[in-house]
Amino acid sequence: MSNVIEFGQDFKEIAEFKAYIAAQTKTITSLSKQMQEKDVEIAHLKDLLEKTTPILNTDPGFSVPTSGLLSEDEEIIIRTQLRLLKQEAMVSELTLEQSKKFDVYFKALTQMRNQPQKMVIETKKMSDQDLLAALAQLEAPKKDE
Repeated sequence: MSNVIEFGQDFKEIAEFKAYIAAQTKTITSLSKQMQEKDVEIAHLKDLLEKTTPILNTDPGFSVPTSGLLSEDEEIIIRTQLRLLKQEAMVSELTLEQSKKFDVYFKALTQMRNQPQKMVIETKKMSDQDLLAALAQLEAPKKDE
């Protein structure tokens, strides 16, 4: 209550107090209007950003296979896409999205090539000769490369 009395003593006339209140109201109205304009501008900029920025992948479940070999179909798809990107790069510079696609495809292909080949063999009832034949079969693809 004492703050109200002290505040009231700052003004000598009611007209001065009314002018102060009018100035405060005008300031509040002006700031509210500016805030609304800024909100509209922010919404416009967010919309513009969403429309112009390429979305590469928003699926959290998406990932390049990390275990096991890629199937033959997957390898064909990767090689085809890399070939298409190469042709595009010959004509013009790749966009950011195309560069990121190239990176994903290249990493998947490199990972596929560098991943050790796993072979499941039933060894409980195999003879030494069967084990040697399985090992020779495993080594055969390495010699072809």
